[in-house]
Amino acid sequence: MRQDRLARGLLVGFATAVIVAFLGGCIYAVVEGTPAGSTFKVTADALDFMLFVGGAAAGFAAPIAAIAAFALGLPLFRFCVLRNYACPLVYVGGGILISLVIAGLFVVAHFFTDFLSDDTDLRLGIFAALAAGPLSALAFWFVVRPLPSAA
Repeated sequence: MRQDRLARGLLVGFATAVIVAFLGGCIYAVVEGTPAGSTFKVTADALDFMLFVGGAAAGFAAPIAAIAAFALGLPLFRFCVLRNYACPLVYVGGGILISLVIAGLFVVAHFFTDFLSDDTDLRLGIFAALAAGPLSALAFWFVVRPLPSAA
């Protein structure tokens, strides 16, 4: 496999995780920023708040996604290549596995160190991790397209 395809796949997977975190943060801002019983109104302040929370979530997710890609994603990709696994479902399953590891780390860190001290922030982090894993893995697969070798 050419190294440039692998590098592009990692970059697209990373970008997908950051975009998912940004969108999750924007949705979180709407859900948590709208008072109970009222509807969301599009105002300049509301959009500013959405972009702020989405940007913060994306900035928070970027280093985690990079570390997850290199520490967990590359070894998993190497395992799949060595075992001749090329199906996109295998990669989506690997993304789910990686996202479960990241979400588990969030929960453990929250329990021991009060990481993401507000429960709604913890839910956002877990939701973003669980959504980003399979989507990033699928985006990686679309770019890399590993082919099974003839055995």
